Amino acid sequence: MKGRKWRFINDVVGSVTIILSLIILIRPVDGTGHVETWGSRLLALGVLAIFVLLFVGVESLIRRVMRH
Repeated sequence: MKGRKWRFINDVVGSVTIILSLIILIRPVDGTGHVETWGSRLLALGVLAIFVLLFVGVESLIRRVMRH
């Protein structure tokens, strides 16, 4: 049962990450009216990647604690 919950959470996070990445790459203007350039898109993708890596790090820490 625990494996199913982890799998579901990982699937949701992966899906949200893919959707947000596509939105960042497709939108010509963000919500504040700033015209997106490739530099600003890459910066936004970098910030998204940092949050995903933090999520993965916390998840791996929780798994290690639960195993011991």
